[in-house]
Amino acid sequence: MIKNLDKLLARITISVIKNIYQRAISPILNKKLNVICRFYPSCSEYSVLAFQKYGFRQGFSKTINRIRRCKPDNYDDCFDLP
Repeated sequence: MIKNLDKLLARITISVIKNIYQRAISPILNKKLNVICRFYPSCSEYSVLAFQKYGFRQGFSKTINRIRRCKPDNYDDCFDLP
């Protein structure tokens, strides 16, 4: 039962990342603010892969750890800005 819930939450999260963040938010950030992820694959693509491979709980943990490495309080280290 818990395993099925974990898979369901992972699928929902992947859908949100792909359909909302990658299609709507990320293009705006890239175009208007010239924000580019310093990691390859990007954090959003990494999170999709993590949720697919590990399910919701472990995928969420891996995604948070990846985003923490970006150090968003220091944008010079995080993004390539003009």
